[in-house]
Amino acid sequence: MKVVNFDQGSDPWLEWRLNGVTATDAVVIGAELVDLELYRDESVWRLWSVKTAYAKAKDLSRNPNVIRGKKFEEPARLKCQEHFKELIIPVCIESSYKPVIRASLDGILPTGEPVELKCPSEPVWLDVLQNGVHSEHYKRYWIQCQHQLLASGSKNGFLVFYFQDQLKIFEIQADMDFLRELFLLEMKFWQMVQKNQEPEKDPIRDSHIPVGEHSNQWIYLSENYKFFDDQIQALKDQLKELEAKREPFREGLIALMPDSKTVDYNGLIVTQVETGGSYDSGKLIELIKKLDPSITEAHLNSFKKEKKPSFRFSRSADDAPRNIINEEVLKPLNQKTEDYVSAVF
Repeated sequence: MKVVNFDQGSDPWLEWRLNGVTATDAVVIGAELVDLELYRDESVWRLWSVKTAYAKAKDLSRNPNVIRGKKFEEPARLKCQEHFKELIIPVCIESSYKPVIRASLDGILPTGEPVELKCPSEPVWLDVLQNGVHSEHYKRYWIQCQHQLLASGSKNGFLVFYFQDQLKIFEIQADMDFLRELFLLEMKFWQMVQKNQEPEKDPIRDSHIPVGEHSNQWIYLSENYKFFDDQIQALKDQLKELEAKREPFREGLIALMPDSKTVDYNGLIVTQVETGGSYDSGKLIELIKKLDPSITEAHLNSFKKEKKPSFRFSRSADDAPRNIINEEVLKPLNQKTEDYVSAVF
């Protein structure tokens, strides 16, 4: 491996990460090899879009996990030094074989073994303690550690979880079969970055962006939708204002209510209605099964109403797709000239 001098978190460090495949990237690229369920905003296409300046990286500065990790990284490192009785130094490295394979190590032992530090929330900590190597969190970070072994050339490393001055240490050995497959996937991904060859989108995690004539059709329809949506929102705001003004009079009438259930006077009927709580469907199903054990879950489910597809519309602050900065995508939006308000009328 080759050690490179970067202040982790600095602009040069961010640029260096952008121009290579990191351990964090390896999780996304290698997830399919271990059947890992990625987070909602992770995908190979999303990673490619950031590496090619098609989109900007998501801002994680306010992410509580990131904030917690930065806060406790140094105490975790010091605790690890006590355990290993060795100095653990954070360092950035590149593979001597393929410099594009790189990693920002939380620490490295004098033996050259990488140390990956994780400072999880309490639920994650308890999950790791209970499930160990079968934890989804372990599986995710195991990929990171394998990539670090690929970058460093070491046959061994450590994954360390730190919580409230406690350590849970996993020794990670290089899985050569996995590393061969991971290396091929990473090289294939990097080739797509260099050739600006767009990978297939994940239909669940990646948003579709209309192109060509579809972009113009989407602009026309969405401009009209937003026009009427603005009118509806204005009326809703007005309605809320009127309801707030009405509320003191409503409370005054309730205060005047006698013991009678209903008051009908001056064109206004006020009725006191007793409402009951809703049923706990889970407990109700348990009770039905106890009364008649022959009733199955499938039989009870047959009484459920058929699910129908629904669509939720929400507004974005900008016309541009979130985080996208590609000029070709933004061109139709920037060239809008038609007066859509006039077109409505």
